[in-house]
Amino acid sequence: MTHPADIAFADQLQAAEDHLASILARTAPRLGLTEETNPSPWLSDRIEQFAEDILDGHVDVCEHLARPANPQPAFGVFGDGPGRLACLQCARTLMPADPNAPIHCDHCGIPMDDTGLVLVEVGAVALLVMLCDPCAELEDNPPTSQN
Repeated sequence: MTHPADIAFADQLQAAEDHLASILARTAPRLGLTEETNPSPWLSDRIEQFAEDILDGHVDVCEHLARPANPQPAFGVFGDGPGRLACLQCARTLMPADPNAPIHCDHCGIPMDDTGLVLVEVGAVALLVMLCDPCAELEDNPPTSQN
C-alpha cells in the first residue's frame, strides 16, 4: 500500500515539473535559450555527474531548496568550481555578478564572445549550460579542459 505522504510528495514533484515547464515555455523564447532535447553523450554524462554531486553535497544549493520534502522548480549551472542550484527566486544569483566577466564554454573551457546558453530540462530542474558554437555542434567529444 502506498503511504499518503508518498502520494503527496509525488503530486508536489509533478506540480514542480509542470510549473518549470510553464516557466520555460514563457521565458526561453524571449531569452533566446536553446532547449536541448537530445543531449550528446558528453552532456548526458555531465548531467549525471551533476546529479551525483547534488546527492553527495558537492553542489551549492540556495536556502529555499534545502528542504527536499517540498519540491519546486530549480535552476542549475555547472560552471567552474562546484555546481550551483537555485530556486526561481534565487535563479538570478546563478549569473556572474559582473556582467562584463568573461564567459567560458562548459565543455572546452575557452572564453566565449557570444553567449551560447543551452537549456536542459531534467524533471523539475533546468540546467543552464554554456557552450561555444563548435562544442554545441559536436555529437560527442571529450572536453579539452577540466571544469
